[in-house]
Amino acid sequence: MTTKTLAYARTHTAAYVSDKIAGLMKRLVNAFGFDPRGVADAWTEWIDLAARTWMESGHLTAFKIQFHMPGETVIRGGFEFPIRYDGNGDADLYVDEDHFRESILKAEKPPSASLYRIVLMTSPGAPPVRGVGDAPAFSMGTLIAREVGSIIVTPDLIASARYYRK
Repeated sequence: MTTKTLAYARTHTAAYVSDKIAGLMKRLVNAFGFDPRGVADAWTEWIDLAARTWMESGHLTAFKIQFHMPGETVIRGGFEFPIRYDGNGDADLYVDEDHFRESILKAEKPPSASLYRIVLMTSPGAPPVRGVGDAPAFSMGTLIAREVGSIIVTPDLIASARYYRK
């Protein structure tokens, strides 16, 4: 019975976290002056399936959105959303959108000519997801990651946030 309860909870909280991260990334992209349709399209095409699969198996370690100039592999701004598998244990699900909004103001705003990409980080042994492969690593350049704290909390998953700044 415990296994079925955990599987049920993880399936539902993985869907909740994936949906909420998508919304946060769309707000972030929009706040930086970019078109959020790219986030929505990527979520529909591959991110949601991969994120849910890897959160359910416990292998997703972070979502990243990275801004870079065309042809470069140096990050000019962005956010990371590390995933932990030690939620609050309560039945509550919440997103601290006010805190996230404040952190956007502190983050390094990328140049207007930037492109963005979304990367999912996994731990070893993650199950394969059809159509999803490895992505090249990008350099942080002179940016450093600043901790924001917990943004999304569920009974068994927590997504925190980091933003990039000089």
